[in-house]
Amino acid sequence: MTNLLKITLLSATLVGLLLPSAAQMSIAPLQTNTSSATTKPAQATPTETTNPYDNQQEVIASTAANQKGPLIVGPVNLNCIDKPCSAATITAHARGSGINGPATAQTGMSININKDNWWTGGKVGEVDGLGILVRQNGPHSDSSGILVNVQNQGRGFLSATEFASSIVDPVKNVLTYGIDVQEGVLDHLTGDYIGAVYTADFGALATGIQIQNSSPDSSWQYAIKYLKNGNALFTVDGLGNIVGSAASLGSVQLNGDAANGSVDVGNSGNQSATPYIDLNGLGTQNNVRMINDANGQLTINTATGGNLQVNANGIFTTGSFHVNLATPSSSSAPCTAGQIGADTNYIYVCVATNTWRRSALSSF
Repeated sequence: MTNLLKITLLSATLVGLLLPSAAQMSIAPLQTNTSSATTKPAQATPTETTNPYDNQQEVIASTAANQKGPLIVGPVNLNCIDKPCSAATITAHARGSGINGPATAQTGMSININKDNWWTGGKVGEVDGLGILVRQNGPHSDSSGILVNVQNQGRGFLSATEFASSIVDPVKNVLTYGIDVQEGVLDHLTGDYIGAVYTADFGALATGIQIQNSSPDSSWQYAIKYLKNGNALFTVDGLGNIVGSAASLGSVQLNGDAANGSVDVGNSGNQSATPYIDLNGLGTQNNVRMINDANGQLTINTATGGNLQVNANGIFTTGSFHVNLATPSSSSAPCTAGQIGADTNYIYVCVATNTWRRSALSSF
């Protein structure tokens, strides 16, 4: 066999493997647009459908399919400086099928791998559609397992990645659980500019995002952190502590003085509202309620009927006012002007700093 013929056969084999495969599994239609209204129940099928490729591509794919054993490319030496280069490159110009969706998508490369008898069981063992292994240790350099760059001119939907997982009921031939994930979502027409979209497609799913550690020795300093202009505005640390500049729960907004540690509670949409805080305890609803029910007036109501009001005119209560019985050690004992005390014989009033006066009590 001449060298020219060997090179021709090898090139045909490589092109056949890198071209989109002629067989694509029709398992689940993915939503590729966040503005889609509803998704009809998906049907799963173990049969394969063939896409209409031209005769030349079918011959090349058939040649590649007859290869025995895995196809190995390389080792290839990438010695390019200050320019991109790759061990293998796929270049294609897609016209578009006229219909959106993965079932009619035109792809640069398709990978179809099925475990034997997967519809009825098969053997235990991991099967991956694509395995990527990258190792490098160059000083001040970077690496990515997958580098994606997707772009349009704002006239349609795009995402950097979209992937889906699903569970099929082989008896009823329907999808019972399904998740679709889109990352880097941009849709200028609908105004969707979203970092990631997690869509529950089928079934009652458990958790949208779960952040965890795999062992007691591993942990997150911050499970979530939001930075704006380099400043952290919201964080959830590894212990579950939440720190933020403000919080809005419905129409109620919580914010405060970060320097002094105060907390402000109010209704941002109604300046004349009467905000309150309920302290529930001992199984009693509204056990203690603190209300800002007038301008500068604080009212405290208790479930047992107690009431206390504090305003510019003083302190008022619907019940009795109690003072702990204690006797100052002398008329010059430490005190603050206005302080009141009592014992079984006298009422004591501090009239100036460290100056007490008293009045005797009598029966009536």
